[in-house]
Amino acid sequence: MFAELISKENIDYIAHSLDLSEAFKILDPKYKTIILLRYYHDLSIKEIAKIMNSPEGTVKSHLNRAQKKLRPILKEGYFYE
Repeated sequence: MFAELISKENIDYIAHSLDLSEAFKILDPKYKTIILLRYYHDLSIKEIAKIMNSPEGTVKSHLNRAQKKLRPILKEGYFYE
């Protein structure tokens, strides 16, 4: 059981979770919302725009700004479209 808990996969998952948790502290709430809807709930830009009552262009630019803020903090390759 202990070997499973300290496996490379679990350690990497915990490290990513901690990285993301720390990175989220610096984000504006609207950016957090968009990141969560896009990557956690796997919603499209169009769906996010509808939920947030914003134009798609605004959602795209907020997503881009959030990614730019997060990139230096998170390990390379964390975001995938």
